[in-house]
Amino acid sequence: MILSSKAHTQTTMSLSSPVSRRSKMWLTGLLLTLALSGCSTVTIKPNRGPMIESPPTYEKRHHFYVFGLVGERRVNLDQVCRGREPLKMQRQSTFVDMALQTVTLSLYKPVTAKVWC
Repeated sequence: MILSSKAHTQTTMSLSSPVSRRSKMWLTGLLLTLALSGCSTVTIKPNRGPMIESPPTYEKRHHFYVFGLVGERRVNLDQVCRGREPLKMQRQSTFVDMALQTVTLSLYKPVTAKVWC
C-alpha cells in the first residue's frame, strides 16, 4: 500500500506539472506577441510632390471588428478635400492599436486614417 501511495503521488505530480508548463508557455507567447506587435503605416501619394510637413486635413480613428471585416473602410475624399486635390493619404496602426488587436484576438482592430489636401 505504501508503494502504491508513492506511485499515486508521483502520478499526480506529473499531471500537474505540464499544466503549469503550458501556462508559462502561453504567457510567454502572449508577451512575445505583444512585444512583436509594432506599428504599421501605409502611405499613398497620388502625385510625387514635395514632402508634406503640415498637419493632416482629416484625421479620424476607424473601428473594425471581427478580423477587420466589419467597419467603414472608405473616406469620402470629395467631402474631406472640398474640391482640392488629395496630396497624401495614410492608414496607420500604432503600437497600442496592434496590442488591442492582439489581446482581443482580432475581434477589435482600430486604425487611424489621415488625408492631406
